[in-house]
Amino acid sequence: MRHSAKWIVIDSETILENGYITVEKGIITDFGSVSTLNTKNIVDHGDGVIIPTLVNTHTHLELSSLKNKISFKSGFQHWVKELISEREKLTNECIDVGIQNAIDELLQSGTSTIGEISSLYRSNKYMNERLISGVFFKEYLGNDLNVDCKLISSQIFNSYAGHAPHTTSPELLKKLKFETTRNNKPYSIHLSESYDETEFIKHGKGKWADFLIERGIDFSSWPVPSRSPVEYLSKLDILDTKTMVVHLINADLKDFKILKDNECKICLCPRSNHNLHRKLPEFELIYNLDLEFCLGTDSLASCETLSIFDEMKYLGEVTNIFSPKTIFKSATINGAKALGLEEQYGDLKPKSVGSFIYLDLEAENVNAVFDKIVNCDFSKSFKVLSPDTTL
Repeated sequence: MRHSAKWIVIDSETILENGYITVEKGIITDFGSVSTLNTKNIVDHGDGVIIPTLVNTHTHLELSSLKNKISFKSGFQHWVKELISEREKLTNECIDVGIQNAIDELLQSGTSTIGEISSLYRSNKYMNERLISGVFFKEYLGNDLNVDCKLISSQIFNSYAGHAPHTTSPELLKKLKFETTRNNKPYSIHLSESYDETEFIKHGKGKWADFLIERGIDFSSWPVPSRSPVEYLSKLDILDTKTMVVHLINADLKDFKILKDNECKICLCPRSNHNLHRKLPEFELIYNLDLEFCLGTDSLASCETLSIFDEMKYLGEVTNIFSPKTIFKSATINGAKALGLEEQYGDLKPKSVGSFIYLDLEAENVNAVFDKIVNCDFSKSFKVLSPDTTL
């Protein structure tokens, strides 16, 4: 089946005017100009834009039932305590319904591929059932070294995540990283997310130290203090090209240079950061160091939606440092690379999975295409087509 539109964005560097893509057995086989084909063999979607489906590299689907139940206004530590308290009240049935509704929201907002952080280990079943792709990161924290999840592959790839340097023992972080490296899998970790984390890593005391003691987590053998959470992980040999670090709202120039030197994957969740911390990453440092990044939404307990369209639009509103093309790239191929899935997702090149989005917009020229994609509201003006779509 061939699909055409006024504009087709194959990737951030390749835009076709009056082009087509061919999808056979769920895989893209070629693309080109409509003028070279018999138009009877083409499904013409209109005067808008065809783009790849989006990638949400950091989600917590198991928290979806907590939407609107926890206030953002009292600070991060209060939010964490309330989240733990409210989550303990949820039944498995309620958690599962929230997961399924969240997956519906992802698919309906044009996201096909996610990095799911799971501490309850319930969401992978529904990810597989609902034909959403990505990586299921089984998350660990504390001191327990019993890692019991086998890194098997299915439609959803399984891997590990260390929760954060201030909640997870260095021994456990290193063990998880060893296993992901041995199996050639991505590794995810929250990093430089809060003042409490930074204070704990730099001084080995403070509000977070008190909180860990309350939760029965023994950190007496952890190598704190250290200059920063980023440097702490660097000393543990956690940082490399397969490590995705998430948030980074307290990272400084030296931290970003360390991440660049280690070729880490950087994931930003700006809406969640603003809600929980009233703070955003140092975008100018990321720009000046020419660091690539991808986008995540975090959970519905910390963000209004799971839409990467909303995340792109917000990022474009809060900073004019990044071009629309850069923001688009962060929502597509950069996210696929961070998850190790760039051969299948993130662009519309041959051999990629043949799912795509048609956006009902008008762009007068190539330069306007990315600006329209990033800055317009598509809540009612797009459709998602997958290999299973019947036309």
